[in-house]
Amino acid sequence: MNRMKIAILLLLLISCYGLCANDNPNIESPLNLSVQTPAGKGPFPSVVICPGRGYHMDRPLIKNLADQAVKEGFAAIRFNWTFFMQGTEPSNDGQQELNDIEAVLRQMKQMPVIDTTRIYMAGKSLGSMYAYAVFRDHAEVKGCLLLTPIIPDSTAGADYYPDLQNELRKVVFVLGNEDYYNCRVNNLYSYLAKCKASIPVVVLAGAHSFDQAGQSTDKNLIAIDEYNLQQAMNTSIYWLKTFENPN
Repeated sequence: MNRMKIAILLLLLISCYGLCANDNPNIESPLNLSVQTPAGKGPFPSVVICPGRGYHMDRPLIKNLADQAVKEGFAAIRFNWTFFMQGTEPSNDGQQELNDIEAVLRQMKQMPVIDTTRIYMAGKSLGSMYAYAVFRDHAEVKGCLLLTPIIPDSTAGADYYPDLQNELRKVVFVLGNEDYYNCRVNNLYSYLAKCKASIPVVVLAGAHSFDQAGQSTDKNLIAIDEYNLQQAMNTSIYWLKTFENPN
């Protein structure tokens, strides 16, 4: 069993096509896919946002990130995994999830409003691993935003985000300081210490979804969680804009 398969199995243990203003209605897809674009003819830079295992495309961080990206001049594409729509589990080898993203990219490249030289990947949790895999294999993708990454121990970085030490394109990690089971901050730093490029890391309050309230109904804790999510979204937009305009 290769390292990628081991990593995927570890992750499994840890753990509409919706049309909006200025969408292109002529794209067919087996995926539950939402394509949002700014007003105007474009072509626009774009970001593909890959969801988590259960954190689907309409959950706050992903949907709000897409909405805000559109306001900032990006086309935003979000989708649900095939396994999520079928009510099953992620594939054992990750191939179905990679096929899902490849299908999204193929459709994007047929859209006149998308600038195919300015594509960015983003992903949360499970989605961060597959967003990075596609980023690594597609030289035309300009940058990668990895939200709540998966590095469960200090030696696992190369399993989940292989070859990062040699990557010179733009990559940013955003995680919670209390995400103890999925990615402790020191596990991430241990891996990044081996990288040739300086890779930014943004550490915010909270656990795997930047949450602290858990099942609590305490209004103060819920307000803190909402603030944390807003900060995660703001940080993500800042780095997307920095990818696009580094100066």
